[in-house]
Amino acid sequence: MNGLSHRARFRVRAPLLALLTLAAGLSCKNDTTGPINDAGNLVTNSGFELNDKPSYVGWSFSNPADTAVSDDVPLAGGTWSLLMRPEFLPSPYARYYITGENGRRVYSLSVWVKTTNLTEPAHIACGILQPDRTLRNEVQVNILGTDWTQYSLEDTLDIITTDTLVVELSPGTAQAPPIDAQALFDIVRLTRLF
Repeated sequence: MNGLSHRARFRVRAPLLALLTLAAGLSCKNDTTGPINDAGNLVTNSGFELNDKPSYVGWSFSNPADTAVSDDVPLAGGTWSLLMRPEFLPSPYARYYITGENGRRVYSLSVWVKTTNLTEPAHIACGILQPDRTLRNEVQVNILGTDWTQYSLEDTLDIITTDTLVVELSPGTAQAPPIDAQALFDIVRLTRLF
């Protein structure tokens, strides 16, 4: 026998068991709408997921048929990313609408994006929605990166209370896109700088 009584071995094992239980509990995923819970983010479903399941809550699409989710995500991402395929004109998009903003504001938009076999660039954009569904004061970043990369832009907007602020994600256009042409988007973050 090793010299430890049954009671002494239990005293050694009990703290170890408590520590392992605590570690397992801390590693469990929480019920969030994205990879991170970011109170400053105006996009509440930034990771296209809810409780580890795909979710489009809050997002609108020009053509839902060309929209899906993928389990290919950036390192900081959650479980799912948004997958969109390019089309011939008009360019398809996913939009997130924000109301209630007012005054002259500076916004920062950042999005993780990865593309495959695009013939024209994908883009992220921020602007104010017009009656014809176009964006006014739009700032856009074009993307052809084939690895997960975080893209960002800043935009200064004069907003009145009846305006709708829009975040737009688009895989771009293509007359005859390759069958595997796609753009993946994740961790969409729009913050008010001032």
